[in-house]
Amino acid sequence: MPGLTFDDHSTGTCMYSMTKDEHFIFDWHPAFKEKAIMIGGLSGHGYKFAPAFGKLVEDWFKLGQSEFYSDIFKLKQSAIKD
Repeated sequence: MPGLTFDDHSTGTCMYSMTKDEHFIFDWHPAFKEKAIMIGGLSGHGYKFAPAFGKLVEDWFKLGQSEFYSDIFKLKQSAIKD
């Protein structure tokens, strides 16, 4: 672009988390079972699922389960370790 100099733009790095199996983590925190929920590995797409996560959190704390939950979201050590 004519007239563009180095000072006219900037760059940045987008950091995000992703599990090895590319599934989200949504599970009870192992140290605080039934008191704290872990959500991670969202790979920059978690904001799109915020309403669904909200419903899951509500169901878990009120009912202890949710019809919308799948075991693929359980914390699996193989999904996060080398």
